[in-house]
Amino acid sequence: MAKQVLLVRGGALGVNTGIGGAHHNLVTSLAQGEIKGWGSISTCEYSIQKWMNPLSRVFKRWYSHPKRISKLLKKSMTTVFFT
Repeated sequence: MAKQVLLVRGGALGVNTGIGGAHHNLVTSLAQGEIKGWGSISTCEYSIQKWMNPLSRVFKRWYSHPKRISKLLKKSMTTVFFT
């Protein structure tokens, strides 16, 4: 049985960026079963809005997103990779 992972990262970056492209490739590889013995439950990230207030960004990055991840982990026992 394949190990299930929850891929977690902060703000969603485009596929054409370095980190965003690497994340996209990892998600695709896990979804297609290219990494033997591993599978993905889901990806957890938040959208980056173009005109977001700096305080809102800090709140989302430091408080609301980690709280959301914590709730997801309590629901399912998975291995977490921060990408």
